[in-house]
Amino acid sequence: MSVFSPAYGGPDNHLNPPVGGKMEEARRSLQKRPVLVLFFMTGCPHCVRNEPAFRAAAKKMKGKAKIVRIESKDVPPEEGVTSFPTMKYRPAHGADRVLPGSQTNGGEILSKLGLKKEGGTRRRKADTRKTRRRV
Repeated sequence: MSVFSPAYGGPDNHLNPPVGGKMEEARRSLQKRPVLVLFFMTGCPHCVRNEPAFRAAAKKMKGKAKIVRIESKDVPPEEGVTSFPTMKYRPAHGADRVLPGSQTNGGEILSKLGLKKEGGTRRRKADTRKTRRRV
């Protein structure tokens, strides 16, 4: 069972306490649009090194997906997160895409999650016009 399923938690469920805050917000927004989730741990050097790359990916995904950061203490065991940082992309329909470990840049995150087409860098076409010197 995932934290995004409505059956997880609840006010009268004493074994699985209700998830509040960002997880609840992410669960509600999943009904509307995809969610990009970062599971991180405060003070983890890998998480700190990953932060600029996640921010770059989040900036590129702005408006296309809900961006959520979840602290390690708020991650329920049902999520299956075993290492930090871990990123999950939850499309509105279909299976989750998981990317564990620290990444170097936002483009790398998006391409590994399958959100960006692979391809080389776009090069400018060489200027073929002949230039004339005025004397």
